Amino acid sequence: MKPYLRSYPGIERVYDVLIVDTEFTRLPMAKEAVWNWAAHCRVLSVGIVPLVAAGEQGSFYATRKLTKQVLTQCVPFVIETVIPRLDDAGASATFGNEADLGIELNHYLDERRQISGREPLLAVDWIGDAYLLNPFIREELGWLLVEGIAQIEHALGEGWPAGRSRHNALHDALSIRDGYFAHIQARSP
Repeated sequence: MKPYLRSYPGIERVYDVLIVDTEFTRLPMAKEAVWNWAAHCRVLSVGIVPLVAAGEQGSFYATRKLTKQVLTQCVPFVIETVIPRLDDAGASATFGNEADLGIELNHYLDERRQISGREPLLAVDWIGDAYLLNPFIREELGWLLVEGIAQIEHALGEGWPAGRSRHNALHDALSIRDGYFAHIQARSP
């Protein structure tokens, strides 16, 4: 995995910044390393939105076909809160296993390269999202770590818009994008 980049002025002109969020079967345990957690956790959904697009235009939202085996790996919070919200956004892809997710994800990233003419840079507000998705990405891409940005924290909290479902990966990615875009605007002269 490439080193994580930190945000800098003009990064959106160099890269096709894609805001990423995931939903998964469980959070890491108290003393569990995030890379170990990612190796033993299952992805339930992935939401990706381009930084420079309106609404859901150019987005990617993939959801897992839920099987009894996957459901038995979910903690109660996921069963009660995340799973009921998976269908709150229309999925552009569904996957039954990790190999299917890799195919869909790489197809989307290839399309983004053609559309933007720039290398994708995947932006996450939590490092766990990167560890969870990196094994499925064919080519080594850069990751932008946008954790701890006040505007993102606001967008995911008090600024959460009506009409979006919290803990839906696409809706979370849209809100992270809103916050990151506000951060970029705030530091512009």
